[in-house]
Amino acid sequence: MGEFAQLDNFLTQEGNKKSNLPAPVSPAWYEPESKTWYGQNDLSSLSKKEKQNLVSCTMFCQYATTGRSKCRRCGEVIEKDILRLGYPFRWRQQDPCFTMFLHTECYDPAVFGIKEKELRKKIYGYEALNNTERARLWKEMRSEGQHAAASKEGADATAEYSSGSVGRCTKSVPEVPVPKDLAVPMLPFQKEGLAWMCHQEESSVRGGILADEMGMGKTIQAISLLLARPIKGPCLVICPMAAVNQWMKEIEKFTKKGTLKTLVYHGSEKGRVATQFKKCDVVITTYQTLESDYRREAHKHRVKCKYCGKLFMPEKLTFHQRYFCGPNAEKTKKQQKTAAKKAMQSMGIGPSKSSSSTDTRAGPVNRVGHAERPAVPGAELVDLCEKKGLDSSGRKPELVDRLMDFAVRGKTDEPVKKARVVARREAGRGETGRGSPNGG
Repeated sequence: MGEFAQLDNFLTQEGNKKSNLPAPVSPAWYEPESKTWYGQNDLSSLSKKEKQNLVSCTMFCQYATTGRSKCRRCGEVIEKDILRLGYPFRWRQQDPCFTMFLHTECYDPAVFGIKEKELRKKIYGYEALNNTERARLWKEMRSEGQHAAASKEGADATAEYSSGSVGRCTKSVPEVPVPKDLAVPMLPFQKEGLAWMCHQEESSVRGGILADEMGMGKTIQAISLLLARPIKGPCLVICPMAAVNQWMKEIEKFTKKGTLKTLVYHGSEKGRVATQFKKCDVVITTYQTLESDYRREAHKHRVKCKYCGKLFMPEKLTFHQRYFCGPNAEKTKKQQKTAAKKAMQSMGIGPSKSSSSTDTRAGPVNRVGHAERPAVPGAELVDLCEKKGLDSSGRKPELVDRLMDFAVRGKTDEPVKKARVVARREAGRGETGRGSPNGG
């Protein structure tokens, strides 16, 4: 089965109608220090010392250290300091295992099949819990409350969508008279759109999406909404730069003179224009202006790292100091492997990403016509350095010393030679200057 077929089956859950969870890696071993999962085929690449640290289990339980993880079954965020479950999963056989998290209520016995007497053996971290936490964990694992609530919400949403009531009000919307300050008449469907938008503003949704096709008069309906429901303060219109002038002209064209005062917030003068917001009814700006202003305001909240001095947002600073910077920073095993691969590729050691063939009998030809040397594996490179008398950095100590001596002598001798040449030239000029008058 191809990769795209596997992905399609995974998304559609073909052949697994009972659960929407992908199958876990089984059997599996967990390494607590590096927080890494290993499958049966991964054990051959580990040393005896590394195998001693592995724990055979099906999943682990822990309190969530952050609030960024999501439950794989219900899709909801797992709050910080909430007890959660984690189990190993991999897309393909050659891919490394990674952890998928679950609410304890979203545990599926049809997928894992853990019995109460097997909790200590199959769930790593169970022994670290006290008796109250253990009893609560087992009770929540049997409840399926979180998944049942999510399933009920999904079923209700599906029924609502099937009935055709999504995105529209089944009740009759009262008509709204056309505003007197609108300078042009409205078509029947535009009046219906105005009534729907006014109804949405008064509902708990407080808004909506007007998705009429191009040329149906969405701008007229939006302007009529501003006239029918005036608000305190300006209304913000965000549009592409090419549509700014169009909005200005259509507001002036479709309303009576002096009804709506407009202001464009864009360009180098936007700082001065911002002081006039309270004097206008509509403020028109662009997506780029909004994004740049948001970035400028967000950067004010950045915090300096006390170790490297760089600025980070508070949530990014925690991640930075946890894995990359500071005395307690420690990269995960996966991050270490990624850094090692990049270093090896930059040094020309090991296989490169661009090489699509393993045949090293004839390397590719570079610009000057010479065949490039095939990449040398790390172990063979170390043996080759030892045979050639090179040190750990790949240099020959005797040759380096000779080159350094030559460079030092060359640098010290060169200024002396230049000084001697200059002195000879000046001496020659002096003798010529003294002899010329006498000779004349």
